[in-house]
Amino acid sequence: MTVPALGSPLQAALHYASKGRRVFPCHWPTDGACSCRNPDCSSPAKHPKSPHGVDDATLDTDIIRRWWGEWWPEANVALATGVSTGFLVVDVDPRNGGDAALENLQLEHGRLPATATALTGGGGRHLLYACTAPVSGGILAPGVDLKAKGGYIIVHPSRHISGGSY
Repeated sequence: MTVPALGSPLQAALHYASKGRRVFPCHWPTDGACSCRNPDCSSPAKHPKSPHGVDDATLDTDIIRRWWGEWWPEANVALATGVSTGFLVVDVDPRNGGDAALENLQLEHGRLPATATALTGGGGRHLLYACTAPVSGGILAPGVDLKAKGGYIIVHPSRHISGGSY
């Protein structure tokens, strides 16, 4: 299934919120660097722009319009994960060995069920699953993270520091 084009970050954030997905703004790439302007940024174009990060995630369209419509129109769009959002994500990053690590995990523990998958801006993928019980996130293996309680993912039409799109 292909996701329809969502246009601007504001349109996308409003769309996700209309589907019950809590959103918040994250920094974005600008001139090959993170918009935070920290030359040593450890999470370029992926860290929260709002003061409390994932804890600021909202469905409130007035706040969303202020964030993307007035304050940060280029901000990347992030979705909160965990039981309160109804989904969790297996984040596979092949640049850090994620493909091989996920395959090894599945050989050891069984295949993951088929699910919706989104491509990340850095060449990885997000495997999205329903989440109906409290689950903590964390590192499952090198290059494979679980995004759950207190976590988030960057989503379409956000831009990756590499120049790729989500």
